[in-house]
Amino acid sequence: MLYKGIKYIPAIVYTAWKLERSYERPMYCKSFEGIMSMTEELSRVLIGAYRKLRKKVKGARTLKKWRHLRIEEAWCELDTPRVAWPPETLDVEEVQEEIKRLAEGGDLLSKDNPGDIEFAKRHIMATEHLYYRMECEVVEPLDIRIDSLIEHVNRASKAWGEYFKVIRNIHHKYPNVKFYICAIYA
Repeated sequence: MLYKGIKYIPAIVYTAWKLERSYERPMYCKSFEGIMSMTEELSRVLIGAYRKLRKKVKGARTLKKWRHLRIEEAWCELDTPRVAWPPETLDVEEVQEEIKRLAEGGDLLSKDNPGDIEFAKRHIMATEHLYYRMECEVVEPLDIRIDSLIEHVNRASKAWGEYFKVIRNIHHKYPNVKFYICAIYA
């Protein structure tokens, strides 16, 4: 998504999952180096989007380890700081545009675009060790893996757009209900 100029939705998703702090400046997000195939430039774009959202959205909360939370917030054990975003985050104009682009727009990546193919190839090379651990495994040809990745990115992008569209609709249908967007991977 970042590669195609969508930065606020990834900022919401990644910071809802994990927020790495700088030891020198603890109030600032450090990087997203843990994300496979994330270039330094895209990491800076993501950090910038996160900072802009934090300025625009009142009520976003940084959750820390579960022992630091009030009892009603300790619904699961959090192993790393993360941001809990209020649904009003989805009302920010730039975020609305990205939701619409993901949910209703065409495919993000194209099998006919050489830049998209090169992006997919770089991603596959950066993450290959995660999928093909044993030497005896049969590895599909690179062009098949590129096509598969492009199809997956397009499906996943539409799914994220639909997901945030549903959350936004719930927020508008039930404005008095308070909830936060936070990711817990199990």
